Amino acid sequence: MPAAPSPSPPCGLLPDELIRWFAARQDDVVSRRQLLRAGISGRQIDGRLRRGTLRVVHRGTYAVGAAPLSFPGRLSAAILASPDGSVVSHRSAAILHGMLPVSTGPVHVTTPFPVHGRPGLVLHHSTSLHASTTSRDGVPCTTVPRTLVDLAALDGPVATERAWSTMASRRALRPRAIEEELGRHRDRPGTPTIRVLLARHRAVLTGRTRSELERAALRMCARFELPTPESNALVEVDGSIYEADLLWRSAAVVAELDDWGTHGHAGAFRDDRTRDFDLALTGYTTVRLLRDDVTTNARRTAARLRRLLERRRAG
Repeated sequence: MPAAPSPSPPCGLLPDELIRWFAARQDDVVSRRQLLRAGISGRQIDGRLRRGTLRVVHRGTYAVGAAPLSFPGRLSAAILASPDGSVVSHRSAAILHGMLPVSTGPVHVTTPFPVHGRPGLVLHHSTSLHASTTSRDGVPCTTVPRTLVDLAALDGPVATERAWSTMASRRALRPRAIEEELGRHRDRPGTPTIRVLLARHRAVLTGRTRSELERAALRMCARFELPTPESNALVEVDGSIYEADLLWRSAAVVAELDDWGTHGHAGAFRDDRTRDFDLALTGYTTVRLLRDDVTTNARRTAARLRRLLERRRAG
């Protein structure tokens, strides 16, 4: 996806080679401005538009070839068609961050100054972008905290809670950063929704629910003389960092303590399975324990864990 500054192609390429060069780096889109700067004349561009080699997506922004644009391609086209300093935002940024599923609606872009609307784009204006932007997969976009605030203001609590739950299940929320973002938008619609979600998140992750479940699991290990695991331990998997609730590192066994507050929805269920698969590819065995497993059924759970640890160490 394009990011400022625009990429500079190598010298000596013919017009069609230049077009393909840009398309390969920008999800099959290119702007008229880029092509003119690269030395392709307006007449050459217009000829390719007539032949269908280029297709208009937005004014001055073209798709290369006849295939429908992918979601990344639509984002690339939106950024190319917007003023410098613009970023993907709101629902589109939520999709980009993986909070929501891909949709076919218009792309949302926030600009640093007011501009006229454009077909296929929903344009927003903000003077506080400088502290709330990042990039994902090369596309400029709003940060996770800013995206959540924007989403709450635009789409309301249902979509925002879905997005929040997805990020919470991935442990990708940073409460302090969210608080800072809320401080920049004290009176904005949607901030009450974020404050409620943030309070609930802290209660689950740092309050009694999580700590009691972890203490119960550690008591089970001590009572039935299991090796003491690391708690809230970090595990690196192909360059990504996962946090394991309980970890027996020498046996490569992870135990996840599943509580309905953080895992009781479809997004978390799917993300948990992806996480387990990633850990398995690195050689870890993951077991998932519910509250009853470490309280009412602690003896049976401990016996099964002991057998698993012994087999993993023997193997």
